[in-house]
Amino acid sequence: MRHKIKVALGLMILPVFALLYFADKFVLLFMPWKSCDTIQKWIYDPKKATESLMRVIVALALIGLYYLIANMF
Repeated sequence: MRHKIKVALGLMILPVFALLYFADKFVLLFMPWKSCDTIQKWIYDPKKATESLMRVIVALALIGLYYLIANMF
């Protein structure tokens, strides 16, 4: 039973990781000096996934700040 729960949880989290990976790939389009790894390397290295998460959060924060400033005027 426990194995089935782990498999189900893994399948539910997989789209989140895929979304994070492709959002990071989009952010990296604007940073050509940074190299991007394949998803096979990325998914097994927590450090790379954490870096991707930070890049995506910063990019979303910058976009949010832009819209906040743009709507003030």
